[in-house]
Amino acid sequence: MYIEYYQFKEKPFNLTPDPKFLYYSKHHQGALDHLLYGIKEREGFMALMGGVGTGKTTLCRALLDSLDDKVNVALVLNPMISTMDLFRTLIQELNISPARPVQRSRLFQDFDIPLEEMDPDKEEEDKVEWIQTASKKQMFDALNDYLLAQHSQGRSTVLIIDEAQTLSFEVLEQVRLLSNLETEKEKLLQIIFVGQKELNDRLLEPELKQLNQRISIRYEIFPLSLEECRNYINHRLTLASQFPRVVFTPKAIQRIHEYSQGYPRLINLACDRALLAAYNDQVDVIDRKQVKQAIRSLSGETTQLVAEEESSGWAWATAAGVVLALFAG
Repeated sequence: MYIEYYQFKEKPFNLTPDPKFLYYSKHHQGALDHLLYGIKEREGFMALMGGVGTGKTTLCRALLDSLDDKVNVALVLNPMISTMDLFRTLIQELNISPARPVQRSRLFQDFDIPLEEMDPDKEEEDKVEWIQTASKKQMFDALNDYLLAQHSQGRSTVLIIDEAQTLSFEVLEQVRLLSNLETEKEKLLQIIFVGQKELNDRLLEPELKQLNQRISIRYEIFPLSLEECRNYINHRLTLASQFPRVVFTPKAIQRIHEYSQGYPRLINLACDRALLAAYNDQVDVIDRKQVKQAIRSLSGETTQLVAEEESSGWAWATAAGVVLALFAG
């Protein structure tokens, strides 16, 4: 509808976490710089915090795009996991094979089949079976062997855990123990907690004192100011169309900022509906009238959309398995 009318190449205010559309506010740029520094310097623990809809997921996608194949990334997207689930996820995400694949060779010794001729599908089946039956110690040892091998090749491994504020104490304690995997000089695993503002309160709990003391980098993303909101809207319009045929007036932007309180996700919702209202009015200038219509149309809808997007924001990565990435600079 309005995409063709205003000659956009794509929707300028989509809710999907596309790093191409990331607007680098002071806080977003600072967060990215801190995380890149932490990975490069092999810091142990890092924490990225922010309210719902502040752009944490989009920022993490930009982080992954800033890395190259010298960095292996494992994503834990479901915080409602057990310690065994944590290990299984790590093994699967990093595509780790058993430390001593005796079972694979034994499968073929009775048939005089050389190891190099083993069926890849059968190997994968054996690996899946091993993941399901291996003990925590076996998976820990396999992970340690993998990290040491990667380190010897000059590669880093990063674990990103989303919605970390909801992790159980047992899982948080196990994650802390994972940070003990190290050489004499460097940590073998960099761990990034991504969560809402409650994550900081969680880390301050007495039983998590040891974990909290190990976090060397923590950064919070804040909502956009009015000026940043104006720049954010213009930034996305320009990316969607080199020469936008529609503009938001200062009064319209001020009303959007008041409504959204500077949260990018709510800005996107309001701008998308305002563009639809402008299309219906056949106008190229969006004023408070169209914004008022947009906000009215969002009544009773915003909360649901935000909740759905928060739960599915990382869906882009679930099929990727291991993301291989590198520093752009």
